[in-house]
Amino acid sequence: MHFYLVFAVAVLEVVYRSEGALNLDENWQSLLFTIPDRKAPARSVNYLCSQFSSHYCYMGVVFAKMQSARFPHEEDFYDFWELIHPLYNEINWFSLSIVYTFEMGSCCNYQSTIYKMYGQAKGLSPEHFFQKATNFGSAGKQLNSIKAVFNSELCINEITMVGFGQGFLKFVGGVPDNVFVLRSSKDNAVHAFEHSTIRAHLTFDWFKLNVICEDQPWICVQFPPLDS
Repeated sequence: MHFYLVFAVAVLEVVYRSEGALNLDENWQSLLFTIPDRKAPARSVNYLCSQFSSHYCYMGVVFAKMQSARFPHEEDFYDFWELIHPLYNEINWFSLSIVYTFEMGSCCNYQSTIYKMYGQAKGLSPEHFFQKATNFGSAGKQLNSIKAVFNSELCINEITMVGFGQGFLKFVGGVPDNVFVLRSSKDNAVHAFEHSTIRAHLTFDWFKLNVICEDQPWICVQFPPLDS
């Protein structure tokens, strides 16, 4: 397990650093996205992401609770590998692993390890996890995870990762009640969100239109925002 925790730390810390997240009765689940930042530390996922996209990097879907009683199959890892390989570049699900540096920005050890931890281990077949991980429809998805770093000079929380799905909103990092800022490559914009209303304004529709579909416009064609 230690190897996989190191391998997938960028995704896992959003869940593990939230108190009791894995012991919830609620079926918390989230599609996670990293915000690229060329000024971040060189080994951080935000900096690594910036080498492959100026908009976002997809980190996969995670679940807090078991999804079924299915037992793992020996071929699951490589079955998922075959499923995700043709699509990873089309959804910005790049390998950002500092373990398998030879596949940095590519596929598919990292992605298949995420499946192993949050698909296979949660009772999902490769096909079922793939369907959930590549469903960018807006229905039933709301902001439920924010990771941020507090900028003491500007007195703002700079968003480094967001998640959309089911369940209550979890904050990792940042300073409560301060403004949250999301930097977007679209027109070099800086978007500010108040802590008390961020869930109402930072919607999955908004994130798709202003971030995801700036890089991958086909996603908004196949999964149009509900407000369109």
